[in-house]
Amino acid sequence: LTAITTLPYDCVVSTIARYGSGQPYTPEIGTGFGADLETNSGRKSGYFLLDLRVEKGIDLGVIESSVYMKAYNLTNASYAETGGVSNGKYSFPMPGRSFLIGMEYAF
Repeated sequence: LTAITTLPYDCVVSTIARYGSGQPYTPEIGTGFGADLETNSGRKSGYFLLDLRVEKGIDLGVIESSVYMKAYNLTNASYAETGGVSNGKYSFPMPGRSFLIGMEYAF
């Protein structure tokens, strides 16, 4: 789900909300009697992500510019989008909450 709105003073706010249901995976196959597991018999946890971007346009004459702040994974959800299980843990976890501040310009 994506939402974008323009605010006064040449500001734009946009959000992206995503929900991921638990994807199936095959747990490690053990050894010995009764250790065999069926393919895709495990399921990862579901997660909800919320990203935010705030941008403010700046008039520099002939140069179009803006400053922005981006926030990723505001819910600080712990999740893994790509497979791989090692010792019962996801071997490719995705990053937690992070922030980015920057400036864009075109001339």
